[in-house]
Amino acid sequence: KKEMARREVRGLLALLLVTSFLVGCVQSLRIDLFDEEEFLATVLEDETMLKAFADIETAQQFDSYVSALQFDISTDETDESILVEPPKIRAIIGDSVVAPIISGVEDEVKIAADDYDFPSSVTLRLAFNCLKEGEATIEIKFAFVINEKSKKYTVHVSKECLGQDDPRGGFMIGSQKEAKDVVRHGIPQSAWSLQSFEFEDEDPTSVSNRDHATTFFIFMEGNWGNQGYYEPSIDISDDQVLSVEARGTASKGNVASSKQVQQLVLSYKCLSAGVATVQITIDLFDSFTPIIFGFVKQCSERIEDNEPALLNVGLGSMDLKSVAVNNTPKEAWKPESPSFEVSKHSHSTVFFVTSSANQAEFITPVVTTVPPNLLDVTVTGEGRHGGFANTETAVSFALNFFCKKEGKVDVTVLIHQPSHNTLEFGFIKDCAPIAHKRSDTWTANQLMVLTSFLIAILAFVAYNSFKTSSHVTALEKRPSAVPITP
Repeated sequence: KKEMARREVRGLLALLLVTSFLVGCVQSLRIDLFDEEEFLATVLEDETMLKAFADIETAQQFDSYVSALQFDISTDETDESILVEPPKIRAIIGDSVVAPIISGVEDEVKIAADDYDFPSSVTLRLAFNCLKEGEATIEIKFAFVINEKSKKYTVHVSKECLGQDDPRGGFMIGSQKEAKDVVRHGIPQSAWSLQSFEFEDEDPTSVSNRDHATTFFIFMEGNWGNQGYYEPSIDISDDQVLSVEARGTASKGNVASSKQVQQLVLSYKCLSAGVATVQITIDLFDSFTPIIFGFVKQCSERIEDNEPALLNVGLGSMDLKSVAVNNTPKEAWKPESPSFEVSKHSHSTVFFVTSSANQAEFITPVVTTVPPNLLDVTVTGEGRHGGFANTETAVSFALNFFCKKEGKVDVTVLIHQPSHNTLEFGFIKDCAPIAHKRSDTWTANQLMVLTSFLIAILAFVAYNSFKTSSHVTALEKRPSAVPITP
């Protein structure tokens, strides 16, 4: 009996060890689908594809008001990293209707949960790129290497496209946040329409000489889907009077949605006295009518001082010139190729502004991030709205970072002066993973293995109970010993 009990205990321990190993080795791969900011569905979880995305007949359909989709690929297990290969995409139905483009993974990328050398997720963006009216079905082939085994999954989505040159309903641009005074439902309003200036004898919107930057706010009206747009182009009627540079989250193109307002900041530099007409053209995905609006900018003579009061910027009260001197950034802070990096553990950076001579006024700092959707930056401190700096007194402002995803972001800071001088510097912000740790919840595969383990335990116990019961019954049926009479 003791030997039988020992065998049973050894069997249970072996079964427990095998099951624990299987639970620990399950690799949790997940693909989630987003309409930009809004979660739509889980396409794949624990290597199980949702039927609605696997079959062509049941392909998820998106109407003409969704121009782009976002796939987030992630893992929450620690034992092995997952190799994500560049996906393949094609239109299997309606290849003359769409020319789809997918971006985000151009080379092989490793993802892992508890290894800071690798991200825990990657994001892919699908732009449908409608060419004409009609319907199309798009096939996306994902490929991974999981635990040294190749895994491939195919996703199908359908897209409805409208005809060319239709105004984009729901596309809004305002001169103030939540305003719709510049462009409404894809149509420029009369005060901002160059056609109104030229053919309807209306007074154009005028930006005064005192304004050194104008911010436009781009967003989608609720329930109108999302809309991708390309990098805005800027045309100036007289480049001897004015130069304009675009900054902000919309300056390189983006996808507008109702969840987040994007900013297009136009920075002015007056070169001589006069008036110049500025025209902004924004081409939209899917062949909607381009957005074209404009205004006039007033410029006065540049202030030419014998000793202009330029700006210095540093990272501390005892380090006032480490970033820029006399409106010129140091080598590591050049906006076109910055090398200074703010670590993933830092959530804010404070800058101190002084002047090179006399008193220097500066205006609200303008911050731009590229790529635009990884990082939010807010400006706080006494210098957030500008101020007056001199050689002895520094005015400080802080940039506060909120990382929405992991990755490296180019951040540029533009500071204007009323004298039409400008200072621009840049740096790199390394964003840490948002939830870069092992999940406390059980995945579907782990639950399946655990359930199998419990069933095995019950079967083992039931079998041994039956075996013991049979043995006892046999003993009971054995004839009683009969005494032997001498």
